Order: sequence, then structure tokens, then C-alpha cells
Amino acid sequence: MWAGFQLATLELFYARGKSKPYIEYHNIVAWGNNSKIARKFLKKNMRVSIEGKLRRKIWHKDGERKERVEIEAEHITFMTKDSPLKPEKEEITKLEDDPF
Repeated sequence: MWAGFQLATLELFYARGKSKPYIEYHNIVAWGNNSKIARKFLKKNMRVSIEGKLRRKIWHKDGERKERVEIEAEHITFMTKDSPLKPEKEEITKLEDDPF
């Protein structure tokens, strides 16, 4: 079983004393227990930390080369609004070990 979803990241750049947001969307793929957890608990606008491997998918459609980069989720950490934006290494757990 697998689950696919997008994750948005936000960076603020400062130019001439004003902040400008830069939002980027990342394609995430989760397999096995990670997919079950993602399907059951992930909701829009939740703060999560995803760690995984970059995977490049290449295919041809109608004679045109297509390409997509995905993150294959190995660790998903659910965070609260009070959580730091960058979790400490000790806080990141494998979902396979979670008792859900």
C-alpha cells in the first residue's frame, strides 16, 4: 500500500527591508506503515517533518520526456504549532516503531 501527497515549504527572503515568501511544493510518497499513518492522520495545513530519499522518475509520454522528483518518506514526525521548525535528531522517530 502506498500514499502520495504534497508538502509545502515556506522560506522568507528579505529584500529592501521587506519579507517576501517563497513557497515550494514537494511530492511525497510513503509505503507500508508510513502510508497507513499518512492516510489516517495527515490533514491539510498540519506541520510535519519528513525525512527520506530523493527519487527521480523519468518516463516518456506522447514522445515527450517527463521527469518528476519525489521524496520517499522514511520518517514522518507530527509536530505542533509550538514545535521548532527544525526538529532535533532525537525527536525524529520511525513510524514503524509507533504504536498506532
